[in-house]
Amino acid sequence: MILLPRLIVSNAGLRINWLNAQLLPGLSIDNRVCARRRPPMGIWAKRDFVDQSYLDCHELMLRQSLEGLDGLMMVATPGDGDDYNRPTIYIYLPEAELLATYPGFEEINETSLPEEAVLIHGDKAVFSARFRYRRS
Repeated sequence: MILLPRLIVSNAGLRINWLNAQLLPGLSIDNRVCARRRPPMGIWAKRDFVDQSYLDCHELMLRQSLEGLDGLMMVATPGDGDDYNRPTIYIYLPEAELLATYPGFEEINETSLPEEAVLIHGDKAVFSARFRYRRS
């Protein structure tokens, strides 16, 4: 395991966060080994909620994003008919180990994702490439 430093700037000042980087063999330049970071292999997970009870999970995702964790996404689909107030929340986590921090979520295959959803947290361009915006 190789740890790489990453600087994080926040209201509290500057700090170093160590990344666990998976490295690919690189080129040798002036007797130094260069490496490229392997793209993260993330997972999708889902959980059904009642009303707005997913807000604690959203708050956790916001905190992780502010701490410098990139690539997180949260989308929702409302329930149908009588279950309209029971949204299903789908989350994308860049590292499978993060799933333990989201209680009640179960890992799913990407093929199980809905075609239409509402973006709660994440990059709009990445969302648009995978989903269509759900109309109310």
